Amino acid sequence: MPHHKYSEQKMTEEERAQVIEELDKAVRSIPLDDKRVYLEAVEQIPHIVSTETDPLQFVRCCDGDLWAAAKRLCRYWKERREIFQERAFLPLNLTGRGAMTKEDILCLQSGAEVILPSSTTGKPILFADRRQMTSLNTPMNRMRALFYLAMIAAKDERYQTDGFNIYMMVVTPRIAQHSQWYNKKSWEIGAYAFPMKTKFTLLCHLPKIGKHYVVQNMMALYVKTLTEAGHEFANVEVYIGAEKEDLLQKLLDDGLAMEGIPSTLGGSWCYSSLL
Repeated sequence: MPHHKYSEQKMTEEERAQVIEELDKAVRSIPLDDKRVYLEAVEQIPHIVSTETDPLQFVRCCDGDLWAAAKRLCRYWKERREIFQERAFLPLNLTGRGAMTKEDILCLQSGAEVILPSSTTGKPILFADRRQMTSLNTPMNRMRALFYLAMIAAKDERYQTDGFNIYMMVVTPRIAQHSQWYNKKSWEIGAYAFPMKTKFTLLCHLPKIGKHYVVQNMMALYVKTLTEAGHEFANVEVYIGAEKEDLLQKLLDDGLAMEGIPSTLGGSWCYSSLL
């Protein structure tokens, strides 16, 4: 259950209004170039701003630090404009008429990044596996899909206060291509713009044949890039398994249920459920 002092369950309407007013004051001290898009959004689409980026989400994520919350909120809208361009002020939905194009929606349905069913511990899980990528999974399509997933995730206060657990299949027997731009950009936005804390577990399924030092170097590069993007080293874990069963056991030990583990790793959850 949410336990944060700014939890929706604990705040009265008067308290909520007061915090938002104080946040607005903090926004005034943000440099104009950093808050320009946010101010435009507030003026042009106030309903979308309040429903898709509830200011209290950012306050909870920043543990009540209003200055940090204001910076994160403004950074979110600046990044949203960069990623969605002229569609940035449309609602984030799956109609094909909002900010997400039909290609973005198909990319989302591929499951390269997906929010898994609840774990046995209740902690929220995002699973990223490049093996699910299709020709529609361009770096920009993936980035837009990530914005949608972040909006859905941010509606749960646990993501804002306790952290969003991200499991990434970094190395598999078939090492899929990856975009350095996407990795760096998505991790920076996660660290500085989305209203949630994040914890990473990098999963590696060692290839049976090959130079394992190459794998070790790749994992080290991922950790380095994550920390340079703004994520704390303590929130990045690396797990290397020789067999697929090792990865399955790791997920079970971390509290995931078989029903919430992809079938590609031995669980019973299927990507076809996204279609």
